[in-house]
Amino acid sequence: MALHVHDDNPAVEDLLGFDAVVTPVVEAIRRPSVAPLTVGIRGGWGSGKSTLLRLVEAELGCERDEPGSRFLILSVDPWEFESAEELRSTLVEMVLTEIRDRIGDDRTLAPKLGRLLARVRFGKIATAALKGLVTLPIDGGWSTLGLLVKGMAGGVDSFVAPAEEEEQGLPPTMHGFRREFGDLIGSIHGERNVDKVVVLVDDLDRCLPNAVVESLEAIKLFLSVDRMVFVIAADEALVRSAIGVSLAGSGRASDFADLYLEKIVQLPLSIPALTHDDAVTYATLLLSSEDEAFTTLCAYCDDRRRKHRLPLLDQAPHTSATELHERLARQVCDGLRADRMVNPRQIKRFLNNFAVRASVARARGIDLSPAVAAKLMLLEEQYLDTDFKILVETPAPEVRGLLRDWEAWGRGEPDASRPAQVSEGSKQWAGSPPSLADATEDLSAYLALAAAFIATTPGGLLTSKVARVVDAFLAAEDNEAARLNIRNVDMRSFDDAELEQVLLAISQRATGMRNPEYAVRLVVEISDQWPHVAAQAAALLEERLASCVTLGVSGLLATSTEAPIREAATRLASDGRVAEQARAALTAALGQQP
Repeated sequence: MALHVHDDNPAVEDLLGFDAVVTPVVEAIRRPSVAPLTVGIRGGWGSGKSTLLRLVEAELGCERDEPGSRFLILSVDPWEFESAEELRSTLVEMVLTEIRDRIGDDRTLAPKLGRLLARVRFGKIATAALKGLVTLPIDGGWSTLGLLVKGMAGGVDSFVAPAEEEEQGLPPTMHGFRREFGDLIGSIHGERNVDKVVVLVDDLDRCLPNAVVESLEAIKLFLSVDRMVFVIAADEALVRSAIGVSLAGSGRASDFADLYLEKIVQLPLSIPALTHDDAVTYATLLLSSEDEAFTTLCAYCDDRRRKHRLPLLDQAPHTSATELHERLARQVCDGLRADRMVNPRQIKRFLNNFAVRASVARARGIDLSPAVAAKLMLLEEQYLDTDFKILVETPAPEVRGLLRDWEAWGRGEPDASRPAQVSEGSKQWAGSPPSLADATEDLSAYLALAAAFIATTPGGLLTSKVARVVDAFLAAEDNEAARLNIRNVDMRSFDDAELEQVLLAISQRATGMRNPEYAVRLVVEISDQWPHVAAQAAALLEERLASCVTLGVSGLLATSTEAPIREAATRLASDGRVAEQARAALTAALGQQP
């Protein structure tokens, strides 16, 4: 069974039946009498909020640069600039900049946009001056501040009030901004036949409390004018909590938080919880995304969903491959739901980890059926630090015996009792098919591989010898000679398990490094010196280090001496977790390879 890694970017295809939420949002936006409007799409972590925003955009039929569109679609992400000193002004500036980029060089609209941008930037500098962050010459006064604004505006100099006007009093900042912004939106409607400007706001629930409140204030106080629509996708509980923290001194934070949200959001909609049938269908379609039957399966499920016929995949037009995919999806979703509600992101991440692990296992000559591998990975996913570690650390000759007793207890067989070392919570997992005790595959080889991924070895934890080497690497970031000495001297007697331990430990510490790209460099250097661990190194690059790949290490990946690393580089070149510049550099470097 061929398995594929899926990126974590918002999907452009609706595999979850989100049309039930998209349709009322789009209908409300299209209604001429409803504007300004703020829509709140409520959903928890991983529920598909970002995907839903993209589907709303697609349904409005508005290409970003298409002239004459009924809707002008903008996207902002407050999380990207939550550390800004004046976040409200920064959000307003970002919306104005997005509008400017969309309308291009328009003689009628550009002056209005330029003046609004200058006002916002003037206000930011004025606030910084009042806070002591910017010092103005005593004799320069506000004229000097106006010159600073001109420098920041870049390309809109001519739209800043002339010096003689500035000298008559304080230049306008945000006073009256909303009226002037409304005039701009009205002009866009008249000049460009744009019915409404729709702003998609994502990741608000990731922001710190003050950033959440300031973003909402910017929308309500400055940008909420006729023909403006905001669609905010966020976890309502987190946003409500952030508002409560920001208003903590009031004594009635919870009540104020409720009223605050009700005042700002006119149309609240919730993403439905994922049912078991939805989860199985989603996982099946993900697994089948490269199959020739994928489009047919999607259409079949959409039709049954509209007709309220369940289960969605009942008598589906499967190929032999997609039929296996459905069985695997059902096993995975049953296992993931054993102790918690599951969401689309959890399913996708599990399947990605599963695909990477299967690829590494094949490269190491370990052949497990998908069902057996999935059951082992489900134990790892749910009971990593307890039951799975116990299984991994059990001596190979005793593994089958432990599994036989464990699974007999899980199935509720007469006279079977729980093995003393395993947890009560693992009973459902143990009783689920297939039987690992009766599997014909070499489980010990797979468990040894899994041990390297979780920083443990059969019979013990990470060794002090490996820990010392990892610490030495972390101290040698700027010293290539020291790294070479570590590999040639300190690691010369390392066996495969210890090499894999080093690779995994480095990948685990990447996010805490001053320069996370250094972890990528280390992994590639080790795999180039010890080619027999290149497959695992490649898997770690994709599974754990994709977001650490930068322009600086793109060439190193593309020119590695080891094929698994170069193959990983090829996949990373189209992986949304990798920065755009790094993806472009990877593509260019790989294109030059023979």
